[in-house]
Amino acid sequence: MTACLLCQQTIVSQYSLHELCFNRYFYQDLLCRTCRDEFQEIIRPACCQICGRHLNQTHLCRDCLRRQQSSTELLTNQALFRYNTAMHDYFQQYKGRGDYRLRLAFAGSLRRVVQQYQATTLFVPIPTSPNHFEERQFDPVLGLYSDILPLTCLLACHDHADHQAQLTRHQRLISPQYFYCETPATPKNGIKQILLLDDIYTTGTTLYHGLAALRQAGYRGKMTSLTLAR
Repeated sequence: MTACLLCQQTIVSQYSLHELCFNRYFYQDLLCRTCRDEFQEIIRPACCQICGRHLNQTHLCRDCLRRQQSSTELLTNQALFRYNTAMHDYFQQYKGRGDYRLRLAFAGSLRRVVQQYQATTLFVPIPTSPNHFEERQFDPVLGLYSDILPLTCLLACHDHADHQAQLTRHQRLISPQYFYCETPATPKNGIKQILLLDDIYTTGTTLYHGLAALRQAGYRGKMTSLTLAR
């Protein structure tokens, strides 16, 4: 029997006849139905088609429109859940209090998404800074993905004191580039598709810095990103 990572209640698995007949893989989140229902999945097309931000009418949010108008390379992001109260509380316990068990809470949802990517895709996590790693004793992004994916850690991060959660929207948008690529591209590895991995998409600045660092290192293939929350 498996217990919910949030409330410790026993998880009762329920499958439809269609799932039993046609689903090749059964990947479940380690959450009971009551806790799982507190999280709101992002449904397309009711969101920005680039970053996943919730929208009522337009196809691109104002941030992506601004980047498009400034000729910035747009980074298509797939986020699984909206950053609601339940998701805020989850990250407070996972990242703020260091409850490393919670890295597996959404492993089923993440596994189902990454099945669509080809074997040639490089899965590149956004790294934490050395001082933040020292505070937590783990990297929260690696925690979310390392049990389910073969990761290629191309990026590294300079030390900085700022925590993204403590910054205002304006401070996030103007934050400096902290990332650099430790493995420059070669003709062989520079053409593969890269999926950047992060935990939360807020303004997108972190992921765009990761994209810029990889481009500067010579990576020219298609780049997209995946986050748990938006």
